[in-house]
Amino acid sequence: MLHLIKITGVRRGIKSILLIAIILLIRNILNRSSIKRANKVLWTILLIFLLLPFSIVFKVSKTADHGLLNLPIKVLLSISDLTRQLTNSVADILSRLNIYIIATLFVIYLIAKILERNKALQGSKLLADNAFVNELVDGFHLKRKVTVLLNDNISTPVTYGIFRPKIALQSYILEDEELLEHVLVHEMTHIKYFDIAFTHIKNIALCLYWYNIAMWIASKLFEDDLEILCDKKVLERLGNTQENKKAYAMSMFKIMERENRSENLVLSLNPQKERIMLLKDYNIKISGLAVFLIALILSSSVFLEVLPNDTTRVIEISDSEEYEGVRNERVKIISVEENKKSNSHKEYILIDALDEEVSGDIDDFDHRSYEVNMNSFYGKTFDDMIIDISDIECESEAKFLLEIEENGDLIFSDILNKDTRLKIEGCSMNKYKIIIDNFTQGYSSYGIKVQKRAKNTK
Repeated sequence: MLHLIKITGVRRGIKSILLIAIILLIRNILNRSSIKRANKVLWTILLIFLLLPFSIVFKVSKTADHGLLNLPIKVLLSISDLTRQLTNSVADILSRLNIYIIATLFVIYLIAKILERNKALQGSKLLADNAFVNELVDGFHLKRKVTVLLNDNISTPVTYGIFRPKIALQSYILEDEELLEHVLVHEMTHIKYFDIAFTHIKNIALCLYWYNIAMWIASKLFEDDLEILCDKKVLERLGNTQENKKAYAMSMFKIMERENRSENLVLSLNPQKERIMLLKDYNIKISGLAVFLIALILSSSVFLEVLPNDTTRVIEISDSEEYEGVRNERVKIISVEENKKSNSHKEYILIDALDEEVSGDIDDFDHRSYEVNMNSFYGKTFDDMIIDISDIECESEAKFLLEIEENGDLIFSDILNKDTRLKIEGCSMNKYKIIIDNFTQGYSSYGIKVQKRAKNTK
């Protein structure tokens, strides 16, 4: 059974480590022998996964024979279980301070970007009358207006802005026409493919997942791969000949001689040995394409949550009297004594409550509904849920219909006329809706409290 669920940032952050590991292991192979955009595609999948709060849940039976898929399913089930345990452990550490840390990092990042941009643009002069520069810029046929500036206060050419991009060059670059062409084509290529926006998105993800060491390791390599791809695109535009490769490499060495580069958060023509070597070694091979295809399949698996479908589901009712209603085969009614015994087990701890307690006023033949998310905003994944219906009052004899939907499927439906307490076990990663219908004539009221509980992992 497949359904879409919302998963917490902590869980996504932990699962992303697997995807980052895949990229780091094969990025050099893909840069040398696969399609030009191979690494950028994988980095894009990572960013989509980190910023998209949804995942697909696929439930399988642990005991059934899945043929050739037995091993992959067992591996995915083990990964899911390990991820859940790590999620709860990390969530305990982060607690509710996480959102304040993220907000602080966002503010720091925004201020840093403003200061860096002002430093790059301070004292800049507009290059409006340089025919060679204008011809190169116009040759990209971009709808966005690109402004080229002269600024000797910074050591290397840099580009700022997404919708109104600005390129800052140095005087020595204007004195070398070949170097000027290579620099401008490089920076214009970044602008054309929105690499600056891509870098901003990566840095936003870094703020959100600041506690993820793998993200900090991947951040620099992410930008390196953007530069490598840009180099390939530049040579594609100039002509991918040995002469052009040599000339472009020499331009990179000239920039390196002038560079006194400090770490910043902008894209720049930053020469590195890896980039220069790739100008010589890059060649698409079948092996590189095969590695990329396997990486795509493995990377896409992070969007899938594989969970066991054999979990025993019990709904406990605080009164031993059986209500008249319809329940499916997963619903079992137990006595008060069994209920008390179940609640006394120490393996569960109460860690969060939904909306504390909601008091409802409801007219005759009207209804109210409540949605329950089995994840907390700071990352904890819950294992069971207590639904407490209390303070039922009515002008005449109370008569309420209570329905519980799990992922859109009705799992409980019954008529209530007294305070009732229910427990649903094994409801991790599911979506629930609680529906209250007033079957009496006249004004009625009730109280509802939902408590989510997780296994004590300490």
